[in-house]
Amino acid sequence: MSQYDRLTGVKHLRVRGLKAVRFCATLKAVGVNLYRATAVRRARRRATVTGPGPKSPLAQLILLVKEQMQAFTTAIANFFIPDAYYGPFELKMAA
Repeated sequence: MSQYDRLTGVKHLRVRGLKAVRFCATLKAVGVNLYRATAVRRARRRATVTGPGPKSPLAQLILLVKEQMQAFTTAIANFFIPDAYYGPFELKMAA
């Protein structure tokens, strides 16, 4: 009832007569039900949508920085620790 009153102002109707009051109160109740149904539908849609990556801009920025740091460390590791395949070159150790 408090949400019904806060959203619609049903306590201060601008009509007189039982029929008019009933009609206005019914329309306002329908409006509150639509508002609630929309909120539930949005919450369900958010809960079921699974997409790649985070949703907020801050989380996207953090993910981007993380990926760049991983690429950088991989490049550094590949520079100092070469792969097993060296192509046309061979490493020879002097013993």
